[in-house]
Amino acid sequence: MDKRKILGLHDTSIKRWLETLSDSEREILWKRAESMDLDGVTERETVVIEAIQRIISERIIKGKCDLCERVDGCLLTTGQRGLCGGPFISFNEYRQRYPVDEDKAGGITYFLTAYRKHRGSDHPNLNPEQWKSVVDTLLDVTDSQKKNKSLTLDELKELIDRYFEIVFRDGSNYSILHFNNPGVKMRRYYEQR
Repeated sequence: MDKRKILGLHDTSIKRWLETLSDSEREILWKRAESMDLDGVTERETVVIEAIQRIISERIIKGKCDLCERVDGCLLTTGQRGLCGGPFISFNEYRQRYPVDEDKAGGITYFLTAYRKHRGSDHPNLNPEQWKSVVDTLLDVTDSQKKNKSLTLDELKELIDRYFEIVFRDGSNYSILHFNNPGVKMRRYYEQR
């Protein structure tokens, strides 16, 4: 496909996509267009839009991150995109999308309430994978023999209360991710015994 064929496409969405590209990115598109093959099934418009999206995804993004919506918090390249992990959502948003066991939801809600009480602000949002990890492991603790033990909701609440009483030597943001770290949780567990 050549440059004339792309510019000749009348699809308004392609024109909008082309407007998002810088001059140098358009040059990349023209070079890539020369080697684009149509398989006879995929429409030209689709192939062009996918090529433009690929160019956009290869940008170094400064300012507002297209994944996590943070401003000046991310500098992403395609090799580092996994570091961002966005988009970030609240636990309530996560629960609307995914089923969560009532005890696990109760434990997370208890933690978030304690966080707000002790830190004076809401807990930062997490990405869905981080929430899933918390949901899957919050009620588990590893004992000194490296065996997993399931906590009751009341036991978990005791650990959470103890966690917020501690002033960490190296500092802590008191995130649920820090609390849910197996070593941190295990120490709180044995402090209660």
